[in-house]
Amino acid sequence: AWNLSVKDFVWKERFDQLPIDTKSAIFIVSKISQYYPFKDFFAFIGDDDFISILLKLIYPEMKINVFDVDEDLLKSIEKVAKKLNMEIEIEKVNVREKFRSLNNFYGCITNPPYNIKGSIAFLEFSKKLLSKNGGICFLILGDEAIGKR
Repeated sequence: AWNLSVKDFVWKERFDQLPIDTKSAIFIVSKISQYYPFKDFFAFIGDDDFISILLKLIYPEMKINVFDVDEDLLKSIEKVAKKLNMEIEIEKVNVREKFRSLNNFYGCITNPPYNIKGSIAFLEFSKKLLSKNGGICFLILGDEAIGKR
């Protein structure tokens, strides 16, 4: 499974976390690379798949921020990034709570809980991050019952 050998991280059901395989991780990064022409200012709203690390390995010049409610996840990303000598900004945030608008990201990706309320909350949060000049948001949704993402 794709987890960058993060041995001390435990995926938590209460945060709707579920690890993905390497093929899925590469597919997500390929889609970002295909549709996102910039190599800067990209945000992850939740990153229990550790895609931020893979994207940063491919585009070391990219400015990446990860926003998540799970402190353990943020610490794991920080630990791996430090080990690989890369800079990824992290911030503990609950997307359902009030948050300042940043308006400096041209792109973001979010993988919310697979329900309408979760999707809306994560997209509303994403809207606060995107540049006033526009941007692109990658929304990952699926029906795990039939094995599709």
